Amino acid sequence: MIMKKYTIIIVSLLIGFSYSCDKIEEPFKEIVDVTPVDTSNTTTRVYVKRVMVEDFTGHKCTYCPAAHRELDDLIAVYGSKIVPLTIHAGDFTGLDAEFITDFTTTEGTAIYTDFQVGSTPKGLVDRTIYDGNLSLFFSAWGAAIQQQLADTLIKVGVFIENSYNDANRELTSEISVEFFDNYSDTLSLAVYYLQDSIIAPQIDGAQYPNDHVHDYEHKHVLRGSLSGTYGEEIISGIITKNQIIEKTYKLTLDSEFNEDKCTIVAFVLDTETKEILNVEELEFKH
Repeated sequence: MIMKKYTIIIVSLLIGFSYSCDKIEEPFKEIVDVTPVDTSNTTTRVYVKRVMVEDFTGHKCTYCPAAHRELDDLIAVYGSKIVPLTIHAGDFTGLDAEFITDFTTTEGTAIYTDFQVGSTPKGLVDRTIYDGNLSLFFSAWGAAIQQQLADTLIKVGVFIENSYNDANRELTSEISVEFFDNYSDTLSLAVYYLQDSIIAPQIDGAQYPNDHVHDYEHKHVLRGSLSGTYGEEIISGIITKNQIIEKTYKLTLDSEFNEDKCTIVAFVLDTETKEILNVEELEFKH
């Protein structure tokens, strides 16, 4: 459990740029409310407004690599202000003799279905509406990101502390949520884990129309959840400014996953609308 007193620094940056999957079983989870903090230790904690981009894709999707490249370009512009998730779901995720890696997850399929994503490549940006649409073609992601970052007031901060045990492959992830405004909504905390740099085949019709890429690098791949698809309710009713909610999650990582390439993504969302208020990401081992 977290037993420290933290000095809060809110960092808000206004970005002025304009820019136009192995299946897993539910991991072991433990959730523990943390006791009030001790006053004997202090650590500086930095909160930043970040935007979550969910890229729905498939290894047999001809045009999905173009969306991957667009996401790479946006990360080059916005850096860590973007938290990207690649979610393999839909019609182009099937397996055969060449495409043997099942990237789909129960959580990813649920999000794909619930948000009526339909064709891929498409994506969600903080699960909010941009230009009248919720599910966006990748050409609109940049403008939607800019819209989300235009509000420089951080209302919710998310902080992650991870501890990974190499001997038993157990991760302990401690999540803190601090509110910088009063709310009367019902909010939830969701915790996902991703794996990066997975080498496996991918169809890329734009660059290789007569073949597929045998050693494609699959990035930011959603691997599962420690909290369920839409998380657990942490606040219902009145939320007071400066209130802190702290949770602890545990996961025993599957032996097939590379812990050196895995990260935790934790985010606060509106329980009813599923809109994301803020998100944070941290490596298993850092």
